Amino acid sequence: MSLSVEQKTAIENYAFGRISEYRFKKILDLDIEDNQRFGAELFKLANDNKEEFALAIGMGYLFRDGRKLESELFSFIKKIYFSEWHHEHENIIDTFSRQESCEYIDFLYEAIIFVPQYLVGFEERSIARRAFFGFGRNISCPKALEYLNQFLNDPDPTLRGFADEQFK
Repeated sequence: MSLSVEQKTAIENYAFGRISEYRFKKILDLDIEDNQRFGAELFKLANDNKEEFALAIGMGYLFRDGRKLESELFSFIKKIYFSEWHHEHENIIDTFSRQESCEYIDFLYEAIIFVPQYLVGFEERSIARRAFFGFGRNISCPKALEYLNQFLNDPDPTLRGFADEQFK
């Protein structure tokens, strides 16, 4: 679905707290009570329209009810994450690193390896640091512990430091 000017304005206005959630949903014609489904619809709109505010807002709805993501939705989010049209990589990883679940550990690892073009030579390790927090939060997950131990021997001193930090 292509967004109208009114809908694009509503997304920005909602992001800045200028309109209510009720008005926001009404303008988008998304009368969805289920927060995760609503977040997923915002992700679709974001992807179709290359709309970063919709992406950021959608992240806020995905875990609002404390439910795990359905595998199809998680795959879609990963596809968006590894694309270069947005600058929301840090927010996405921050959200996933806050989840207490072994389910997202491989995604966090992949995020450490992937550096979006706009961060190369600038703050390319900011996303990695957030992903490491996810490993630390889920250190009881065998895969998180495996990755942390792997990074303790990484040639990159920054990544080694991030890994070591999770054991303190």
